Amino acid sequence: SNILVNVTKDKSVSAMQGGLPEMDLVSDKNGEIILNNLPEDTYKLSFSPLINLQSFYFLNGSNQSYYNNSNRVIFIPLVESYKIKGKIILNRDPNSSEGKIDLDGVRITATSQNKEVYTVLSDKSGSYILNVPNGDKYTVKINNVFGEQFSIDADEVQIQFTRNKTVNLDFIFTEKRREI
Repeated sequence: SNILVNVTKDKSVSAMQGGLPEMDLVSDKNGEIILNNLPEDTYKLSFSPLINLQSFYFLNGSNQSYYNNSNRVIFIPLVESYKIKGKIILNRDPNSSEGKIDLDGVRITATSQNKEVYTVLSDKSGSYILNVPNGDKYTVKINNVFGEQFSIDADEVQIQFTRNKTVNLDFIFTEKRREI
């Protein structure tokens, strides 16, 4: 429910003049939209959720093409995403003068092989869940936002999904020891 669907005639493909103006429709509680007497033609469909879909996404993308040549029902599937989840771990020097360090809002990015970029920010405990659409190979990165007093074990990691839809990946930062 609550998916905004924009329907427009695909003028790059359509040979017919005039016809249907642009329309915005919202799906009902069953996720249905009924559009009667749609003329035969090619249309662009754009899907915009009005609610948070959590870890679901449109299988064939948010923008799709549709050729209407008969009275029929089309299904636009939502599927559960793959997840990269983990935590930012800080190993602190017991003699540190840095004080409390906030783990909230640290950006983690995953870049797919075809250069699509997905991002998420960590929560106040340093945890994150990054949803990606495909079980592909990704390069996952984090920046050292804690300053030069901290080193990171690996700021860039290659991951490959296998049978599991979830990969666990922690980033470990270590504060440099103070010497006397």
